[in-house]
Amino acid sequence: KKKWGGIGTVPKNKTTEIRHDYSQLVEEFYYHIKIYKELKDHDLKKNLEKKNSIIERIEALIAIKSIKETQTLLDALHTEWDSVGPVPQLSWPDTKDRFYKALNDVLAKVRGHFKEIRDKQKENSKLKKELIEEVTTLVENVPEKFTEWNQLAEQVQVVQEKFRKSGGAPKQINQKLWDEFKAVVDGFYDKRKKFFDARKQEFKGVKDSKSTIIKKAEDLLPKEDEHEERINWKELSTDIINLQKQWKTAGTLPQNEERKLWSKFRGICDKFFNQKKGFYEGLDFQSIGMVPFKDKNKVNATFNAVSKHATSLLNIKQRDFNQMMFSNKLDILTSQENDPLKALEKELRFSKGKIQTNKEEKLQYENNLGFFQYTPDDNPMKKEVIDKIAGIDQIIAEWELKRKTISISIKRHKEAIEAANSEATTEKND
Repeated sequence: KKKWGGIGTVPKNKTTEIRHDYSQLVEEFYYHIKIYKELKDHDLKKNLEKKNSIIERIEALIAIKSIKETQTLLDALHTEWDSVGPVPQLSWPDTKDRFYKALNDVLAKVRGHFKEIRDKQKENSKLKKELIEEVTTLVENVPEKFTEWNQLAEQVQVVQEKFRKSGGAPKQINQKLWDEFKAVVDGFYDKRKKFFDARKQEFKGVKDSKSTIIKKAEDLLPKEDEHEERINWKELSTDIINLQKQWKTAGTLPQNEERKLWSKFRGICDKFFNQKKGFYEGLDFQSIGMVPFKDKNKVNATFNAVSKHATSLLNIKQRDFNQMMFSNKLDILTSQENDPLKALEKELRFSKGKIQTNKEEKLQYENNLGFFQYTPDDNPMKKEVIDKIAGIDQIIAEWELKRKTISISIKRHKEAIEAANSEATTEKND
C-alpha cells in the first residue's frame, strides 16, 4: 500500500480501471485474512475441548483399581495430550494447571501402590527368613520313631504352607530365599526317606519274628481230639507267656501291620487260656463225672443259665448263691467221702490251682496291657483288657473266699478228729 501511494499518476482513462483492480485485490486479501483468523479461532476452541476431555479422562483414572490398566491408559492419554495443538492463549494457564494436577494425582497413586508393594515385599522377606529359621530348628534333631517322623513331617508341611502363602520378596533376593528354604526342606525329606528305607528292612525282620511266634503259639494249642486230663496246662501256660514276652521284645511294626498281627496272636492266646479256663471249670463236675469235651461248654452254659435264673427267682446275689452252692458241695463232699479230710485237702489244692491259674491269666492280660502303654484309657482295645483284668480280680477274690471256707472246714474236721481221739483215749483209760 505504501508503494502504491508513492507511485505517480497514470493516464486518466486508465485510473478507474487500475484503481478498481487494486481495490478488489486488497478486499480479497482481507477476506482471506478474516477466514484464516476464524479458522484459527475454531481450531483453538476445538483443541481446548480435546484437552479438557483428556484432563477429565485422566482424573477418572483415580477410580480404576488396576494399576497396570491405570499406567497403560495414562501413557496413552499423555501421548494424546502432546498431539493436540494449541488452545486460546487466555485459557492455557488454567488448562495447563488442571492437566498437571490430574497427572500428578494419578502418578502419586501409582507411586503409592508400588511403595506399598516394596514395603510388603520387605515384610515378606522378613517373614520368609523367620520361616527358614523355624524349619531349620524343627529338623535339627533326627527322630527315632515313625510317629515322630510323621508328626515332624506334618509340622514341616505347616511351615511350607506358610512359606507358600508369604508372598513375594524383593526380586533380587526372592529366588535366593526360596532356594535356601527348599534346601532345608529337601534335606529333611531325604533323611526321612533314608530312615523309612532302613526301617523297612528292620520291619521285615520283625514281621518274620512275630510270624514265627504266631506259628509257635498255634502249635501249642491243644487239639480237639486230645484228652484234656493229659495236657500239662502249667507247662503250656509258661510257654505261651514266654512267647508273649518274646513278642514284646521282637520290635514294632507300622500301626496297621502291628494291629493285624497282634490281633491274630492275641486271638490264639485268648483261645488257649479260654480252653484252660474251661478245663478247670469242668473239674467242678467231678463229683458227677467227666462229660465229653465237645459237650462240656454246652453243659456249663446250661448250668450257668439255670443258676442265674434261680438267683433271680430267690432274689439272691449271684456271688452269695455261688458261695452257698460251694458250701453245699463241701457238705456233700464230707458226708459222702470215706476220708472227708483227704477230700477237703484235695479241694483245697484245686482252689489254690484255680487261684494260680487266674493269676497267670491276669498276668497275661497285664502283659497285653503293656502294648497299650501310650494309648488313651478310652481306647476300645485297651478298655477291653482293663475290664478283663477287673473281672479276673473278682474271680480270684471268689476263689480266695472258697479257699478260706475250705481251710475253715479242714480246721473244724481236724479239731473234730482230735476231739474224737481224745475222747477215745479217755474211754480207754477208764
